[in-house]
Amino acid sequence: MARTLTLLLLLLNALTLAAGLALEHWRAQPRAIIGYNADKVRLLTRPEPAGLPGSVTKTAEAAAQPTKAEPAQPVCLQVTLSGIAAYDALRAAMREVGLGALDLRAEARLGWWVYWPPQDDPVKQVQALAAIKAAGVKDFTPIRQGPMARAISLGMFKSEADARAQHTALARKGLTELRYGPRPGIRVIYLDIPAELSGHTDALRTAVPSEVELETRPCPG
Repeated sequence: MARTLTLLLLLLNALTLAAGLALEHWRAQPRAIIGYNADKVRLLTRPEPAGLPGSVTKTAEAAAQPTKAEPAQPVCLQVTLSGIAAYDALRAAMREVGLGALDLRAEARLGWWVYWPPQDDPVKQVQALAAIKAAGVKDFTPIRQGPMARAISLGMFKSEADARAQHTALARKGLTELRYGPRPGIRVIYLDIPAELSGHTDALRTAVPSEVELETRPCPG
């Protein structure tokens, strides 16, 4: 009897010890978080404070983009000449600012001419006529009246380029005193500046003298 009781006590102690160990083991295990309506939970994004890196707005990003430069456009000028020397002054200013290769236009059909400048001294005028004849030129006309009286015309031309070519050809014959330009009475001519040279326009406005007036006008279609 005593032996049986002892065995029961030992068994009871063993069960108690096993239960305690099992309880300690269970407490040490990570516990799962019980979810309530987990399918309805939505995580909210916290907005970044203004001014911190990475918080540039779309407006700021757009403002940071470089502005696309407008393409250059041609410039067309109406040129009013006051006085006989104004054309030569205009041409000098065009060469100075890098526009010397451009041609000018006149609306008259024969708006350009080659001429020997006026000679106030009758003796010099006779000498000029003799030099022209000696060069073999037959098409010439002494000017008797107007602002170019006592000049000698050596031809009228439809374009500045044609007048320039004739001037060059006659200069090779020894007539180095000759000049060319708009015909007498033509005081308005035109300069069309292409887009690639339009940046020189302001420099030209500064370079021309007071007897040359420049006015922007619509370019010919």
